[in-house]
This record gives sequence, structure tokens and C-alpha cells, in this order.
Amino acid sequence: MPPTSQTDPTTRAPEIEYQDFSLRVHSQTKRRRLPLGGSLEVTFRCNFRCIHCYCVNEKPKQDLSLAEIRHLLDQMADEGCLWLLLTGGEPLLRPDFPEIYQYARHKGMITTVFTNASLVTDEIADLLGRLKPFVVEISLYGFSPETYQTVTGRAENFARVLEGLDRLQHRGVPVKLKSMILRQNIEDLPLLREYAEARGLPYRFDPVLNPTLSGSTQPEDLMLSPEEIVRLDLEDAERLKGWREFCDKFTFACDDGRLYKCGAGQWGFHIDPEGKLSLCMFARQQQYDLRQGSFHEAFYDFLPQVLAQKETRVTRCASCEIRSLCGQCPGWAYLHSGDQEKPVDYLCRLAHARAKAFGVAVKPSLPPNEKLYEPIAEQGS
Repeated sequence: MPPTSQTDPTTRAPEIEYQDFSLRVHSQTKRRRLPLGGSLEVTFRCNFRCIHCYCVNEKPKQDLSLAEIRHLLDQMADEGCLWLLLTGGEPLLRPDFPEIYQYARHKGMITTVFTNASLVTDEIADLLGRLKPFVVEISLYGFSPETYQTVTGRAENFARVLEGLDRLQHRGVPVKLKSMILRQNIEDLPLLREYAEARGLPYRFDPVLNPTLSGSTQPEDLMLSPEEIVRLDLEDAERLKGWREFCDKFTFACDDGRLYKCGAGQWGFHIDPEGKLSLCMFARQQQYDLRQGSFHEAFYDFLPQVLAQKETRVTRCASCEIRSLCGQCPGWAYLHSGDQEKPVDYLCRLAHARAKAFGVAVKPSLPPNEKLYEPIAEQGS
């Protein structure tokens, strides 16, 4: 009996590791901007009231309708979008989330979903089990009802999250766990790590909070000190290894005059619940209304104008050799102070604390009359 396409190894598609596939695709687009991946906030609404939420006070006039989202996904797919993040708010609050998700998959997009998992019903889990996403990333805000009461506003959210996670894992849905670490849940971090390991799930945490989209810096009051964050870096072997590898590759000064020195807008983009497109989730001070124009115009005409902006003054960041360690960016600066060129002192302190801990030599070159960073008052003073 002659070999069939199912049994003949010469007719099978060659296998490739996902990371190699991703690198190959991105390397082929360096000479030409293409919208390979983007994020879509389908709503700002959420059933949690997290004390650190960046969009808790955002009240859009009207979320994009299902028809509008489908039209956007059509345009994005036509321009070559492969990766799509569906997020919020809490995306599962939308009754039409299944239709949005299925349509994105129908357009061939490699889809990720960010959720708090408390609204994962059997029907949602069945859908994600049948049409598997690239991954579902679940935020864990602590490991007890008491911590969930403090951070999310309701103690019962804890049990609902674990039930949602059970439903997804039972159906073989790829899941990752993550946490924002604040002063209010830092004591739960060892338990969160142990839980993820026991479930056989990847886990990561982030202790750096950004201001809200409305400009409030209140979330920053919940953050650990730079020294406490560095201690977490040093205590976690994998995290420390990642930071050391990063330092070996990316600690350099970047004084080329461009305002945006990251890769935002080169192959990625972000769309908010009202259909406003921007470079990324942070940099929303300049937006394009997709309800009034096309995705093609937004990506190929509008974003290049944003990226063409130049710095208008010299700050301490210009020749800083560890700029890549701190995450300073125009989007964060604008949220923090309303000035997209003003350095964020907290990020500067954190970068220098990490550089010292990781053994990175620093020779800062400061403009006249500018301090390394402004002194920060001790808590309680």
C-alpha cells in the first residue's frame, strides 16, 4: 500500500520551534514596517475593583460594537496581522466575547487572552478548548480571600478565579499565571510561586506599576521600593539569570535624538475600546480614531508621524548607559507628569539600584543643573 500524506514523512510540513518561527517572521520585516501584532482592549469595564488598576476610572462613551470589531479584524488581517491580544478591563464581561474570539481565529490570528478568570464559564472553557488560543494569561492578585478582598474589592473573587482556572486546565487550554506585586500582596508571593509550580504552569510577576490613564499616580503609592524590587530579582534564580543576560545585551546609551527609542509602532500597535489606535498601551497621548478612518491609514500614515518626533531638550536620559534597565518612555512620562520628555525619578532609582546589584558599571553624563534623580521623601515623612 503506497504511503499517504498522513504517513509519508516527505509530505509532512516541517516542524519549527515557536520562538524560531517568531524570530524568522520578525527578521524578514525589518526593512518594511508591517503590523504583525497588536493588542485590542474590547472594554474598560471590569467585575474587579483593583486598587492598582490603570483604567479603573476610564469610562468610554461607547465600546466598539461586534460589527465594528469584525470590520477592524478584517482590515488588520488584510495588512498582515498575525498576533492579537484580546484584553480589557475584563474581556469576558462582553456577552459577545465568543463571537469576537471566534472571528479573530477565523481570520487566522494567533490569539492571546488576558483575563482574571473569574468569569470563565463551562461555555467559555469549551470554546477555548475547542479553538485553542496561543495562551490565556490569568492574573492572580494574591493567594487568599483576604488578599483578594484587599486588592480586588471582593473576597469571593479568589474562589471564582481558581474555579475558572480549573475549567481551562481541564480542557487542555494553554495557561500562564502572572501577578502584579504590591505592598498589599507581597507576602503571598511564595505561595503564588508554589501554586503555579504545583499546577505545572509558567508564572511571572511584575512589581512596577504605572500611573492610571486618567493621570493619577496613586498606584505608585502601592509599589515596593527599588531596593525591595532588586531583592526580589536577586532571590529568584531564573529572574536574575534573565536580568544578567539582558544586561549583557542591552545596556548602552541611545542618544540619537528620537523621542521613541523602543520598537513601539514598528510592527505592533494598540487599539482601545473606542477604536483609538496608538503606538502601545502606555503611549496614548497621540491617537488615531479608527471610527473615522482606516487601519491602513492609521498604521502607515499616522504612526510614522508619531515615531518621527524628536526630543526637544537634553535630559539625563540622553547619554545614560543603563537607560534600557529602567523602562523610561514617553508614554509613561506623560501619564506620570503630563510631559512626555520628563524622566520618571522612580524608574531612574530602580535602574541604578539594579545596575549596582548586577555589577553594571555606570558613568552618567548629566546636563548642567540636572540631578541624577530627584530625592524621594521617605514614607511617613
